[in-house]
Amino acid sequence: MTNTPVIIGTIVVYMGICLVLGFVAYRRTTNLADYILGGRSLGSWVTAFSAQASDMSGWLLMGLPGLAYVAGVNSIWLVLGLIVGTWLNWRYIAAPLRTRTEQLGNSLTMPDYFERRFDDRSRVLRTLTAFFILVFFTFYTSSGFVATGRLFESLFGMPYHEAMFWGSIVMLAYTFFGGFLAVSWSDVLQGTLMFFALILVAAMSVGLAGGFGDMLATLEPVMTPAELIELQGEVKQVHVAPALLDYVQALVEHTRRAPDYVAGLSPRASLALLHAARAWAYVEGRDKVIPEDVQAVLPGVATHRLRPAHDSQRRVDVGAQLIAAVPIP
Repeated sequence: MTNTPVIIGTIVVYMGICLVLGFVAYRRTTNLADYILGGRSLGSWVTAFSAQASDMSGWLLMGLPGLAYVAGVNSIWLVLGLIVGTWLNWRYIAAPLRTRTEQLGNSLTMPDYFERRFDDRSRVLRTLTAFFILVFFTFYTSSGFVATGRLFESLFGMPYHEAMFWGSIVMLAYTFFGGFLAVSWSDVLQGTLMFFALILVAAMSVGLAGGFGDMLATLEPVMTPAELIELQGEVKQVHVAPALLDYVQALVEHTRRAPDYVAGLSPRASLALLHAARAWAYVEGRDKVIPEDVQAVLPGVATHRLRPAHDSQRRVDVGAQLIAAVPIP
């Protein structure tokens, strides 16, 4: 891609700024309270940007657009849920918790807070809270590392694990040295970039569509709900021979046995493959499914569900690989 040097330069500058912020925060950190909570010196805007950027970073810019692309206008419910949920969290949990933790001996962590709130001298609450934080935040934090790896992989063709490694090194570096201050300041930078990027992308999309009026005018229904239900009923009538079912099962079983994949296709994936093949045959004007119908829809159904065991496999045409490996019965 022609703008790769610009993208690389932008990312290098961004990571460099994060490291500088980590160093400055390190110089300003004098005790554990500074490291854990920034000495409770952050303002409301910094706190808000930090919390929301941490909460909605990778999945907001990568996962949510994917959902909107697949689901269309129906994905609007998630936006409404986010707005309401965020407001309720800040109004009824965050503000009272901020006040109460300071009253309870300046509790710096949630285990501290629960132990002092309920005067638990057995340390059971502290242990349980720490356990849940460790388990669930491990998955949450790993999703951020995965987003970094996927971004670098798609932009520069870097091996996924290598991209995730270098992105993680930078994040761990400024977090380890600068603590909460470094994370909060870098989140303000990240949140600002996210905010203006989302506004700019939306404005450019509307502009390219000719404005709101032209954009809404082009959103005409392809068919009515009744017509869609009728078509779905007709697709279900497309015949699938037992030999064809054996072929679908053989494809699925191959993905589970082959060493090329971490995990094979699930029973739900086999049903999706069958339904898609029926729909393809219907579109092609046939009243029965043939092996070529299965092969035609196989890449679309299987590619995003299969996780290659090796980085070298990530660029392989999964559909062609399976079709070549499994003979037609």
